[in-house]
Amino acid sequence: TASTDFPTANAEQPALGGCDPYAGCLNAFVTKFDPTGKTLIYSTYLGGSRQDQGGAIAVDSNGNAIVAGIATSSNFPQAGAISSPACQINNNCYFLASLKPDGAALNYSGMIGGEQGFATFGLGGDLAVDASGNAYLAGTTENSNFQITAGTLATSVVGYPYNETFVLKVDPTGKLVYSTVIPGNDTNSTDLLQPYTNDFVPSGIAVDAAGDVTIAGTAGLGLTTTSGVVGSQFPNAYVNVENASAGFVLQLNPTASAINFASYLPGTDYGRGLAVDAVGNFYLTGGTQETNLPISANAYQKAPVKIPDGQIEGAYVMVLNPKATAILGATYLGAGAVGGYGFTAVALDSHDNIFVGGNGGG
Repeated sequence: TASTDFPTANAEQPALGGCDPYAGCLNAFVTKFDPTGKTLIYSTYLGGSRQDQGGAIAVDSNGNAIVAGIATSSNFPQAGAISSPACQINNNCYFLASLKPDGAALNYSGMIGGEQGFATFGLGGDLAVDASGNAYLAGTTENSNFQITAGTLATSVVGYPYNETFVLKVDPTGKLVYSTVIPGNDTNSTDLLQPYTNDFVPSGIAVDAAGDVTIAGTAGLGLTTTSGVVGSQFPNAYVNVENASAGFVLQLNPTASAINFASYLPGTDYGRGLAVDAVGNFYLTGGTQETNLPISANAYQKAPVKIPDGQIEGAYVMVLNPKATAILGATYLGAGAVGGYGFTAVALDSHDNIFVGGNGGG
């Protein structure tokens, strides 16, 4: 919000952080309602004197609200043990903050990791919290100075013009536990038709009881897949196709030192949402222009829909087993918006009914 009269209650930051004469005014906000939606339990600004935007939120078992987003303010609120590297002027950097259950104080807050990548589907990254209150953030970066911790999967960020997916973990005080990027294995990324073959853009994140972190999203040709998964090879035609992509799912071990499994999603172009049920099955959604989605025998919609210009712009739902070695179910669903984005989020209720939302058309 840029409003100076945004409703506040029991606020940790009761006023807009300021206005830069060039960048203008913009702060993140965090608001909590009672169950009726009629009463503010708390509502607070969160930001400094430049452009700061919230992008993801989660709540831990103690009622602390964990918030992630993009900040440019050199005076973004800093608290707790969070590592807070300086953000270069005019660059967008990730932030992570934890608010106490009453909203009146910060457990931790500050810049984290480094600069945002050039292109992401989700502003500010994707966020998950485990039972112990550790927070996990996934996003993209092209910054060679992005924080990487020793002993993790990668030692450096390749940098511009190739985005890399990062995953980082902080403890309940904000201390950085690990930070790593997911390196690609394609050596032909200088091909003018395929400049982003090692780009992986996360759009969903989950953490299990053992501390394994699973991310899902969209990948180019260079994903390092593992054996036995449903999509060990790039699944789509890409000869003379600019920036070919497919959905993917990947899991890191608890120390982010190795990949447990990694797989493309057959028959898909984009991965945009991730949910996990009680036994560890993965529910994925996104968009596709492909005709070879491995649909189930009892799929709700067995064929994609063509939009008026004759192209396929479909959405899909896919269910994988806990190691991504089997497709338990898959269906097309409606027609996605032009551009192939399809559905952008998926969630489950207590009976494992699947709810999806996003862009629609056709």
